[in-house]
Amino acid sequence: MKINIDYTRQYQTFEGFGVSGAWWAQLVGGRNNRDVISKLLFDRKEGIALTAYRYNIGAGSKDSGNGNIDNPLRRTESFLTDNGEYDFSKDSNAVYMMKQAIRDGAKEIVLFVNSPPEQMTKNGKSHLDPKNAFRTNLDRKNYPAFVKYCLDVTEHFVSEGLPVKYLSPVNEPVWIWTGGQEGCHYSPRQAGSLMKLFAEELEKDLPFVTLSLRALRQAISDGSTRATQESSCGIRRRGNGLTELICTHIFCTLPFRF
Repeated sequence: MKINIDYTRQYQTFEGFGVSGAWWAQLVGGRNNRDVISKLLFDRKEGIALTAYRYNIGAGSKDSGNGNIDNPLRRTESFLTDNGEYDFSKDSNAVYMMKQAIRDGAKEIVLFVNSPPEQMTKNGKSHLDPKNAFRTNLDRKNYPAFVKYCLDVTEHFVSEGLPVKYLSPVNEPVWIWTGGQEGCHYSPRQAGSLMKLFAEELEKDLPFVTLSLRALRQAISDGSTRATQESSCGIRRRGNGLTELICTHIFCTLPFRF
């Protein structure tokens, strides 16, 4: 396969190039060489000058030990305690790497959620049980509490001077999350309803933070594309432009022939 690059033609502009802290930051953040690694990632002179950092707001599977997650790095600590209070000393290694990324040159933070806190899920876990693989793990009555939690965490980091630009509370919602990592299934309609509530509350409390509709994990089909459009358009109608960002990614092999 031969690839020809024409430097005289421009097809798009990249806002930034970044990295997700899941799930290395909670390990690297406790090492003696953590600052060296951060500089190699984000410094413009001594590193590769990444400009964005994606931080995972964890669901608390590491705190509880609940669920079927064999890899300990895929378990996270939660800022929400069992008595309903916040403990922002949690997840200190990963938080350190996020802050160090900004100190070393990153320009923006994306906060994202794989699963709501275990205290809010139907089964008390950060993923679904196999028998309920295609059902959401977040009861509709807990939507407001989940929204409040995410906005409180966002406001906390903003108050610490971190440049939080995007909040992504739903991640790969149509996937089957029955173990291996934290995750929560939503139908397109459920994801749309939840994101509308996020849009309304963000506009009131944190208007400078943009709501990001995370990927309805692409299956390379018309169905998944329509689902994405259905949810995002529903939010646009009520969110006054807050959904200027729709994120997507793919892990499967594309049906291309070279």
